[in-house]
Amino acid sequence: MQGDGPMEEADYRAECDAEAEAEGEAMAGMAAEAEHEATELNKVNLASWQIRQSELTMFKENLRTKKDEILEKFEEDNGALMKRIEELSCELDSDKEQFKLQAIQLFEKTKEKKLIGGIGIREGTELVYNSLEALKWAIDHNLALTLDRKRFEQLAKTESIDFVKKETKITVTFPKEIKFTTEKLEE
Repeated sequence: MQGDGPMEEADYRAECDAEAEAEGEAMAGMAAEAEHEATELNKVNLASWQIRQSELTMFKENLRTKKDEILEKFEEDNGALMKRIEELSCELDSDKEQFKLQAIQLFEKTKEKKLIGGIGIREGTELVYNSLEALKWAIDHNLALTLDRKRFEQLAKTESIDFVKKETKITVTFPKEIKFTTEKLEE
């Protein structure tokens, strides 16, 4: 301040207040302008996003349509082959079930576990029991509040439990590829 009088100080304060007010108005104007620009920017971003989203939906639909057309053509061109594959698969499944029955019958007669073509016999124990009786037994033996089948069956295989019947389960095993020679048939 250049002067020491009260008027000069008042003028200085008024000038400072006016500058502060002008600065505040300028800041408010800049904030409003920035908000307006941000809103416009968001509108631009949103519009751009919507366009990309529409493109993506369109491209996906086009791809799906092309895929369906190609699949339809593939099925038309290869329908007979696909039908024959399905028929052969069914025939082989049926044959395999017949082989299983024959292998079990042969095993029961001869007790031979290694059969022609790599087909084999495996014996295992299958437990037959009433689940409620097993649960009662498990509770009586402090095994569980609910039946732990896996643990119970482990114990039942090694211990004698009066209500559990042990049956021999025969499983026929097949190699990935059956190796077959006529020499074994002639023996």
